[in-house]
Parts: sequence; C-alpha cells; structure tokens
Amino acid sequence: PEGIERLSRAHPDVEIYANAERHGKEVTVAITLHNTNQKPITSVQSWLSYDPKQLKGKTIKTDNSLFALTAPYENEFDEKNGVVRIGRASNKPVTDPRIDVATVTF
Repeated sequence: PEGIERLSRAHPDVEIYANAERHGKEVTVAITLHNTNQKPITSVQSWLSYDPKQLKGKTIKTDNSLFALTAPYENEFDEKNGVVRIGRASNKPVTDPRIDVATVTF
C-alpha cells in the first residue's frame, strides 16, 4: 500500500510515521519522527509487521538518520515472523522537527 500512516504517538509532541511507496516490484517504507516542538530525543524504536509470503526484506538504510547507533538485535528482518525491527539511538539528543529514522525496502 502507498501513502503516509501515523504509527504511534510516542509523546504528546512526537509522532512516528511510515511513508510507503511502490516502485515496480519494490516497496520502500520511510520511517520518520515528527517532533513539532523539538523535544530532545535520544532513541527511537519501531517494529513493522508484514506478510513474509508477499514481501521479502531487502535492505534497511539509515544513512540519512541522525541516530548513529543501532540497538542490539535491531535493524534486521525476521522473515519467519514477518517483522522488521528498527532500533536507533544517539549519544546526544536530536531536536530537529522532522527526523529520518530509516528506510526499509522489500
């Protein structure tokens, strides 16, 4: 499916969004935080579920993320259970109003 979906509200001022786009046979999902009041954030976690009979996890890119650290056992696909776990952190708080977390490609 294509489009932007709010996944959750982590705090009254912070929301996490997934923006899914289809490019031919590939589906990319961009995970972003909307931090409208620029609260200090040091970590983020997001788990996405998918149907492993329909999609196969390809890549998790974090090049554009201000969160430079990866949580243990995160940022990987669980093909058996159809879950991709994203866990990112930073040594110092990130306060940008829009924060890229990761882009997942299926």
